[in-house]
Amino acid sequence: MEELRRRQPTKENIAVVDVMEGNDNNNKDDFEVIVTLSRRFLERQFRNRHFRRRFLLYLLLVLSLLVYFGSMAYRNLGCQDSHLVTAYRRDDDPDPVYFTVSHDDIGDQGAKGRLLNQRYRLDKRKSDVIPLNRELLDTRPVGCKVRKYHRTSLRISVIVILDIAPTSTVLRLLYSIISRTPPSNLAEILLYAHQPCPELEKGIKTHRIYPAKVIHAPHKFTRLTRSAARNFAAEAAIGDVLVFTPEASEVLIGWSEPLLEVMANNSNTLVGLSKDEFDPKTLVQIEHVPWHLTTHPRWDLVSGIPIEIPEREQRRRQTFPYPNTVPVRTPIIIFEVWAVGREFYERIGGLDASMQEITDYTPGDLVELSIRAWGCHGNVAYLPCSKISVTSLLPDQGYSESKRNQVVLYNSRLVADRWAGQHMNFYEQFQPGSMTIQTTPNSQIDDILRKEECKDLSWYIRKVAVDWKFGDKIKRYGAIQAARQARCIDHMTHDGRYNPGRPEFYGCHGGSTQTWILDAQTSQIQTETGKCLRSDGYMHDVLTLGYCNDGGEAWEWHGTNDNMGYLKFKSLCLEHRLDTSLVLVKPCNKSPQQEFIFEPFKK
Repeated sequence: MEELRRRQPTKENIAVVDVMEGNDNNNKDDFEVIVTLSRRFLERQFRNRHFRRRFLLYLLLVLSLLVYFGSMAYRNLGCQDSHLVTAYRRDDDPDPVYFTVSHDDIGDQGAKGRLLNQRYRLDKRKSDVIPLNRELLDTRPVGCKVRKYHRTSLRISVIVILDIAPTSTVLRLLYSIISRTPPSNLAEILLYAHQPCPELEKGIKTHRIYPAKVIHAPHKFTRLTRSAARNFAAEAAIGDVLVFTPEASEVLIGWSEPLLEVMANNSNTLVGLSKDEFDPKTLVQIEHVPWHLTTHPRWDLVSGIPIEIPEREQRRRQTFPYPNTVPVRTPIIIFEVWAVGREFYERIGGLDASMQEITDYTPGDLVELSIRAWGCHGNVAYLPCSKISVTSLLPDQGYSESKRNQVVLYNSRLVADRWAGQHMNFYEQFQPGSMTIQTTPNSQIDDILRKEECKDLSWYIRKVAVDWKFGDKIKRYGAIQAARQARCIDHMTHDGRYNPGRPEFYGCHGGSTQTWILDAQTSQIQTETGKCLRSDGYMHDVLTLGYCNDGGEAWEWHGTNDNMGYLKFKSLCLEHRLDTSLVLVKPCNKSPQQEFIFEPFKK
């Protein structure tokens, strides 16, 4: 510092010398001298254009890295497990493979356990102690167990998108695939990861799951959406049939033979597989009875409604041996376990990667793909004999409902711009909020539709979704509310085949149990599963639920003005009373207790 003070003042450091020699009558310490010198140095450097350019580039790089790694940490990807518990394989019995964590090591379900559940959306501690080769119930229909399937040389590529599941859950899926699939029909298991997964790759080597391999995005700092990741994995696949399944799932015995037989008969088929469920807290298998193996789209074009198998489809299946095992043709599929021929998938353009996603799914991607598959000379079907059990994940606490609605609305408009055509006015009745949304169309898929001469939505409604109401048959979704009270008719979850019971009046909440459909052509009111109001067999002045095609009475909506009206059958009307929650039937007298409001849902 003494040497610095002896320096003669120059034009560039005159301010520094003035400060150090006390010309401002203040005694500055050495720290202030260093700060002042640094400031002057940076000012001189920033006069250099090249220095400014390099500085901005480095700053952008640092910010990009912070954003990237911050988003990865927020997503809590499944390959980020802090540890992978060791596994052992007995020499004298090579089949059992278990994690070496005892039930005593799980500990109490305290704050740490709740945090783990929130992160993985299932009970990770229980997942770590369940054997990789655990036995699952064979819940297939009886005919599927006795039917003999034709052998085929087709090979399967299973594609899994890694997201939030713990490593033990993913390894259990891999083990179920290799142990329940004929080796000659399994080409590979592709695990797409957004980032390196050393713990999972270590587990694959430890358990010698050789058909499985982890793949990553083509560029290091690129994060693909779920649909784009599936398309990327499909391009890398070598199998004849692509099977897409969630990471928190396990295949059941005999799942591949029915699928391969269907693909051998017609590879231009989009297939929805049947599913069971795992409880996310106990990971115990829950049998799922898909009595409705058909699904029709709604006019939002991103969701579907399960219905009973149409009578014409039942007659077609009766012509085959073991009719309950025959694939069921369906307008769309909505289940997250599905398969498709690889060449057909590539020919029709795959999933629409321009759609936006919500945490662990993309609203409307399978609905749009189903319509495209039918229109581009393919088929869509459900397979009752191919079953995969999927974990029903706990709700995502970090995703807002408003953001979810925005994504659904955007994807809905994207599908409508491509398919609605002359039916756009019917679509906008159900999605009025989409009229102001600007979407970016996928030009690649639009070019494929023109090249393949695919059919439009009018053909699809006329030939495929023949029970889909539109135009003068349009169906309105809404709640039935008492005119003088904020109480709505609630079917109380009695709308299923095996759930008989009476609807009741309940406080209006707009949920699925209060969703009713008003058919503008027949004026009938029914549930989303095809049940209508019927007189109770024991209490004739009380209503219950029965299927609309069973020949019972047809209660009709008689509108008076706006959305107000009466529910009538001949000379009888529905009546609401404050002293009971039952839906009563009385002779029509046009009293205020018999007035109702059909409040359409504004989606």
